[in-house]
Amino acid sequence: MRTFTPLRAKVAAVIRPVGRGYASQMQARQEEALVAAIASDPEAPTSATARRALARFTLDACSLARDAENPLAAVEETFDLVERGFAHRLTR
Repeated sequence: MRTFTPLRAKVAAVIRPVGRGYASQMQARQEEALVAAIASDPEAPTSATARRALARFTLDACSLARDAENPLAAVEETFDLVERGFAHRLTR
């Protein structure tokens, strides 16, 4: 376990919130790019909320895969759930 000196503790206290803010900004950019890509698909949901939700599920699937024992299986399982959930919306 790393022991923090007083200076390291101060630096860590400043960097952690900045890092979280940066991560949030990056996720928002990625989400916007995914929403645009989804909107360009003629079979995509027409609702802006549904497109944004699908983009967030996609980003979360990647996050889940990083922590999974079998990343590819985790992504496939997540998208199976998403596709089944959105399938009924596309047929309305």
